[in-house]
Amino acid sequence: MIITQIKDFNLRCTFCGSCILSCKKNAISTKKDSLGFSYPTVDLTKCCDCSVCVSKCHLENKIQTYSFESITCYEGYSNNNQIRSTSTSGGLARTISEYVIRNNGIVFGASLDENMNVKHVRCDTIESLERISGSKYLQSDTNSSYSQIKKLLSEDKLILFIGTPCQVRGLYSFLGKKPKHLITIDFICHGVPSKKVFADMIKHVETKEKRKVFTFYFRDKINGWKNSTSTIVLSNGKKIHHLNQTFTFYRLFLDNYILRNSCYSCSSASEHCSDLTVGDYWSTQSKDDKGTSLICCNSDVGISIIESIKPYVFIDPIIDKSKLIPCYTNHELSYNIKNKDIFIKEYNKLGYKKYNRKYARKIRRKVFIKKLVSLPRKIAKKLLTH
Repeated sequence: MIITQIKDFNLRCTFCGSCILSCKKNAISTKKDSLGFSYPTVDLTKCCDCSVCVSKCHLENKIQTYSFESITCYEGYSNNNQIRSTSTSGGLARTISEYVIRNNGIVFGASLDENMNVKHVRCDTIESLERISGSKYLQSDTNSSYSQIKKLLSEDKLILFIGTPCQVRGLYSFLGKKPKHLITIDFICHGVPSKKVFADMIKHVETKEKRKVFTFYFRDKINGWKNSTSTIVLSNGKKIHHLNQTFTFYRLFLDNYILRNSCYSCSSASEHCSDLTVGDYWSTQSKDDKGTSLICCNSDVGISIIESIKPYVFIDPIIDKSKLIPCYTNHELSYNIKNKDIFIKEYNKLGYKKYNRKYARKIRRKVFIKKLVSLPRKIAKKLLTH
């Protein structure tokens, strides 16, 4: 049996890369679909039908996961204002990363390069953590990081890996176990959006502005944590800000039109196997708008890490976990893959520029109606507080 013969493979493959790294015959390469998502493809002239690729696939392996009832959850944020302001939420993942490096460890996380591609990179110093700070709403290429981690663990190095739930699961499957010196962090995952649509958006901006895009921030806090903003930085230093609630690329992502096939029925996002799971904690009692993290300790290792970083953070246990069930188990999302199929047909016909114009109008109408509907409630709330 070969990797592509796994049941519903094209609908379930998350492209963690474990199969490619495990193939001794170099028989597995990659192909891309119409939205730029990568999938393994097998050269049958090289394949010896050893099934190692299948044995290393997390779709076929049983990996220990944690029940929601057994986990311990906190809300919190970094005591360092610089870390908190440059992080997507409250900066707890960054604080844990610094803790690992101060203890002679190495951190692997997602970084956006100069070509607007997201790749997992190795960080050995606190300064280098800037590269992996903040969310990147694209699928990261784990590249050679799994192999590097395997080698470093054999040398008893302390490793922290931060990735999507399926990337963590893929790493464990590649390693064949949960090693002693490996700490893993995943996050509340909505799915990964299309690299092609992102690249088309970048090209559209560069054509319009007649400048190259230097970098991109998916969740800038220029308008506060709750008013999520995408910031495009051009090569001349000019910054273009888009509120994400009306930004076409971001809305297509949140409205589930441009996700990877596997994201529409993902078990990794609802059954976590990492030591810690992080995300935004929107129910925080904090009065400021600087960002607050949700952090769930799934394992004893996770609990130990939280104890170790307490001097560097404000942290408060969440007693009533019931409100967290939808996000932690991914049950609040209603994904319909048919919407994606409809989108692809229209997008291929229109292209980003025309689709952006059409979809942006639709979003603005939606936001306007939402504000109009909520206006009486806001007025009533103000009257009651006076």
